[in-house]
Amino acid sequence: YFGLNLDAVWAARDADSSSQLRDALERCIGKLSDKAKRIIRLRYGEGLNGEQVAAAMAIRVRSVYQALSRIHVALADCIRQQMSVKD
Repeated sequence: YFGLNLDAVWAARDADSSSQLRDALERCIGKLSDKAKRIIRLRYGEGLNGEQVAAAMAIRVRSVYQALSRIHVALADCIRQQMSVKD
């Protein structure tokens, strides 16, 4: 999703678990704000670094890294919740 390369993580899991994680990630990304989705797309989908993301969005570099930190926490929490519902 958004060009994220999480195959290394999923390679250690079976196909069903991999599919569940991918589905959970897609649902969780869908819950993010438009700004957060854009940051994720630019950073991971297009492979831009923090300075390039900041320039593309006309925000400070520090703001990009703060947003990424919050996004990572939100996605991890959401995925954990999604996966616990499946169990």
